[in-house]
Amino acid sequence: MNFSAMTFKDIQVHWSQQLEDDFKKLFPSSENETGRAMAYPLQKLGKCVRPVLLKMMAGCVGGDKAILSSQRAAWAVELAHTYSLVHDDLGCMDNGQERRGQPCVHKVFGEAQGVLVGDGLLAQSFAVLCADSRCELKTLQDYQVESLWVQILGQALGHQGIVEGQWMDMAGALHNLDDVLVLHRQKTGALMGACVEMGLVAGLYLGLQMGFWEPSQEDLWRAMAKKIGSAWGIAFQIADDLQDDVAEEGCKNILNFITRDEAYTLLQSYRVQALEGLQVLLQQVDKQLEATQQKPAVAYHMMWRKYFRDYLAP
Repeated sequence: MNFSAMTFKDIQVHWSQQLEDDFKKLFPSSENETGRAMAYPLQKLGKCVRPVLLKMMAGCVGGDKAILSSQRAAWAVELAHTYSLVHDDLGCMDNGQERRGQPCVHKVFGEAQGVLVGDGLLAQSFAVLCADSRCELKTLQDYQVESLWVQILGQALGHQGIVEGQWMDMAGALHNLDDVLVLHRQKTGALMGACVEMGLVAGLYLGLQMGFWEPSQEDLWRAMAKKIGSAWGIAFQIADDLQDDVAEEGCKNILNFITRDEAYTLLQSYRVQALEGLQVLLQQVDKQLEATQQKPAVAYHMMWRKYFRDYLAP
């Protein structure tokens, strides 16, 4: 795939279509009722924001090779995101009626079946991270990367991430702006932070084929990547709040606590935070690579860096 001959919009469309095609193979809808139910929420994926974040971070550091090597991670984060949507829509949660232009899973297959579909998607998100037909060709580094991916994704989905955010949502513990921002950080920012962190891991170790760094250095870069995704995720959710109807009964919207202009200013500040964080992270990675005389062909990755900056920019 010659990405340099494509616009970023074309690349996004290509990645989204690729995911939809891959999921049709993972979940043959004609297999049985379970297969049809699992495939149903994956029929219309939208913009695939989370896989895009992951792949762009991979490309910024490791170029096209890292992007191609991170496809299973892209599957995993989109499956995990879809699981969270299916469960969020359940009657016992937000009781959603429609998602991605079609009736919610539990409206079509039933409440209990909706729980099972979400469970299945969650389980599959981890299965695909480690599923590779080239097992006999895998290196120790490949297995180390997969282990990191599993750890990063699991933390984002668990009690320090999406589960905690959903718990807050269900408890109705939103009394001020700070509460809403914590909710956005957990329900949206945690997974987006994981996507950027997983992309960094792919870029360093699958794209550049670098040996693992000292734990302190690697931990620092991973923490920076997570903050980039988290900040952009909060901005993403604020933008979503600005499109919602604040007058809706029971609406947990940031506009219940600040004005529209204040919310827009806050959104821009989080986008700037993400953009500046990306610049600092890439500078540190390049500096370390230069110091070890293992500088990548930075010019080769400049296209991805421009695309990512434009994507994050206010």
